Amino acid sequence: MYDDLYFTKPTGELVNLSDIINDLLEIQAQAQYQGLNKVTDYTPGSQAYHVLYQQALIIFEQLQRINESEFNILPFNMRGEYLDYTGNSIGVHREAATNSTGMVVIGLDHDAEEDILLTEGSILSTTDAITFLLDEDTMIEKDTSTTTVKVVCSLSGTVGNVNANTITEMITRYNYDFIITNPNGFIDGQDEEEDEAYLERIIAAPDNYPPGSKGWYESTANSIANVHDSYFINQPSELAATVELVINCNDKTTVSTTISELTEHFNEDKYNIGGIHLILTPATEIEVFTTNEINILLAPNYNFESVKNEVINVVTNYFDGRNSGQEYDTNCLKFLIGNVEGIAAVTITSPENIECSVYEVFTTDFTTLPARITEVVI
Repeated sequence: MYDDLYFTKPTGELVNLSDIINDLLEIQAQAQYQGLNKVTDYTPGSQAYHVLYQQALIIFEQLQRINESEFNILPFNMRGEYLDYTGNSIGVHREAATNSTGMVVIGLDHDAEEDILLTEGSILSTTDAITFLLDEDTMIEKDTSTTTVKVVCSLSGTVGNVNANTITEMITRYNYDFIITNPNGFIDGQDEEEDEAYLERIIAAPDNYPPGSKGWYESTANSIANVHDSYFINQPSELAATVELVINCNDKTTVSTTISELTEHFNEDKYNIGGIHLILTPATEIEVFTTNEINILLAPNYNFESVKNEVINVVTNYFDGRNSGQEYDTNCLKFLIGNVEGIAAVTITSPENIECSVYEVFTTDFTTLPARITEVVI
């Protein structure tokens, strides 16, 4: 009935509810001794003890709130709403959870005798009850047997990142026995950004660096949506009052648009350092891993095509995550691929480790990648 509670202060001191109760009991004992208090029964369960416990609980909760405020004043300790308040005040917002999306094929085992309309919002499911909604109306037309349509997971977060061929059931009632599948795995569902990752972005925000410093230039450039990373060079080629930023973009097809956006951004009063000439240089793409083959030995009871799709995701994420000047190593790729569920062993032909300058970034030929992933049969 009377639980003891506690919290720890930033100094490491432990604050117990029971200690507050004992302090209040001591005050009451002193009051009795001085003739100021006529109540004599403060045993647990008595009415007087119950009132004293409630008083102690109010004091404890107030001290806990004060402690929480003091703790979250320190930037590296901030969590939850305190972190959101600080981030929002400098324009760095927590990344919200997103719903995974992808394409499914809905069909019949025979050609339709009439047009079959499947309406937006119809519910599909995996065998373990992860549900997806049709993103739009679609139709299996007369004399055809399939339609392909986009679906969105009903739940936000990574829970919707399902493997290929796992969406198989139609929950919404139709007068047909549909054959349903998702040819590819879904990978774009994201959980809400956790405090640790959000704090890192807040600390890396331009407002936390002295204007004109290396960190300030890079963090300012990185705040543009399509910039993956940037590298600051002071006085390239010994040019006076000149700095250079090497820009590595996420979407390499819109580099010129991103450079224009950066130019406009750095011309704003807040980001325009007087007397400094800024050169913006796109990182040069260097293709590697174009002929290497990935040989996979599957663990029992795993489907090669499903595992292959996950391997493609791993390789894609590896190269999409390369920073300018960052080395490429097949041993690192081998380690990442080896951690894919369903892989018992993996080898990569022609292992290599290559470095590049800060003006370069490694990429690969993604169009030939599926054909270079093979299954080893023993």
